[in-house]
Amino acid sequence: MFCGAREQADVHVSEHDFRGGEMILLCSDGLHGAIDDSDLEGMLNSGGTPADIVPHLIDAALTRGTRDNVTAVLVRFDGEQRGP
Repeated sequence: MFCGAREQADVHVSEHDFRGGEMILLCSDGLHGAIDDSDLEGMLNSGGTPADIVPHLIDAALTRGTRDNVTAVLVRFDGEQRGP
């Protein structure tokens, strides 16, 4: 089983420490190919919750004429450790 257009994919992994307030956006190329970095940064820093921001990201990509499907998952790390 594979994901994407090819049977093999190059995967790049990096680790980062989080302090709190950081967001991670996982999205398809229908989103990142349609919205430039400065506009994307502005939308992510709009002050809304991830649930508020994602529909705006998708709408912006569709409005700008993306030619691919648009999928986005946005999470915000609040700085609190959970679990054991």
